[in-house]
Amino acid sequence: MLIVQRVSASLSEGRAFRSDQGEIWNKVDELHCELAVPSQTAAMNDVYKAKGADLDGYLKSFRAAAGQKGVLVFVDGRPAGLDFFSREAAFGTLFPKLVKSYAMEAMLVAERRRKGRDKGDARKAPAKPTADEAREFLKKAAECGEKKYESVGLGWAYRYQGPGLVGSALALDDRVVHLALFGVDEAEPLEDPGTMAGSRVRRGFRI
Repeated sequence: MLIVQRVSASLSEGRAFRSDQGEIWNKVDELHCELAVPSQTAAMNDVYKAKGADLDGYLKSFRAAAGQKGVLVFVDGRPAGLDFFSREAAFGTLFPKLVKSYAMEAMLVAERRRKGRDKGDARKAPAKPTADEAREFLKKAAECGEKKYESVGLGWAYRYQGPGLVGSALALDDRVVHLALFGVDEAEPLEDPGTMAGSRVRRGFRI
């Protein structure tokens, strides 16, 4: 999500699709420390390898349904994000990666909760999200401000921003190829969305 914000800001300032690479590496280092993953290369892949068994457990718990093209995920009882693809085959191929990225986010939140660095009671399970909460997230998404830019490849790139949401999409021939929306903490400035949102693994390393 942080990278989405930085690229959106760069586009608004007429500087094309750019982000701060140093900031990305700082977030990777932060993730290694948070999850106590030793690494000589400081690579994101080292975290995934170290947490492989836990991630496999998440993969076994979730399955894509027939005809499914998108997913709306809640982490710790709060909306983390939404991914939608135009093709069922594309969604099916990327579904395991999406599950792993959201699972990593969930593990990071749980670790911070255990250390008392995030809000809430570590002993209390978060309430299950309701259909109304999902609809509210989609309603906010529909109300987001939209900006359109010519893509570096085919099609058009869209950037979205609104209360509690940031996101991006790629469209070709008036058809959305991929849409990604991320929930953020409305109480924090958008440039520094706080511990829950700012360090989320999946959103921090998506463009």
